[in-house]
Amino acid sequence: MAFCMQCGQQIPQGATHICGDGQQVANSGTQAEASRPLTNDLTKAMKQVDGNVVLKLLKDPQYGLNLNPDKDFIYGILGLVASILGFTIWAGLLGMRIDSLFSGLLGLGGFGGDSIGGAFTGRMLLTAILSIAALHGMLWLLGSWQGTNKLSFKAFITYAGSMHYLSGAGFVVAGLCALISLISFSFLLILINVSIMLVLSVIVSIDIFGVYREKRMVYTASAIALYMVILMIVTKIIL
Repeated sequence: MAFCMQCGQQIPQGATHICGDGQQVANSGTQAEASRPLTNDLTKAMKQVDGNVVLKLLKDPQYGLNLNPDKDFIYGILGLVASILGFTIWAGLLGMRIDSLFSGLLGLGGFGGDSIGGAFTGRMLLTAILSIAALHGMLWLLGSWQGTNKLSFKAFITYAGSMHYLSGAGFVVAGLCALISLISFSFLLILINVSIMLVLSVIVSIDIFGVYREKRMVYTASAIALYMVILMIVTKIIL
């Protein structure tokens, strides 16, 4: 079904439509066809992902500063996705361990969608998405305010997001530790991983936004404090 992009009126296939202001608009296709360029751009970007670049970012997160936002934006997005998925995998493996303990000790739970572990994993996935989005949104706003370099949000995500591959791998390792009953060590790894991710994100934002030296202490303290408040609010609402 085709619609006019100006007034929204349905247009018969192959017909020519005249809007109320007299502007002639030819039928250029359906709504699905109109959305194809975005899908095609995403597919094209995914096909251009270089595994060697991802490996370099995994080994050296600061390699992300060498990326070009115009053509390497996908690496920033994938870095954020890797971090979120890694955290979710940790939550899922920990949830499996929780279900196993309840099943063995109390005869409850299991691995179904209604299990305690399943509900925990879903909540932690939402927590990861919101906290990652809040962290980078807050750093971009704070950097744009305090820094001398004005970056687009796309450029900031390219640089900052591409540094999260290592944190994603760290979350998976923490999940494996939880699965083999090293739960206390797993939580320690999560704390270390999140702390490193936060500090690295702040340091990188100071660099790319060009925050003056005399403002860096206030900037760092403000960024960490704001993130902790946001994280507390998110976890309180979701958990």
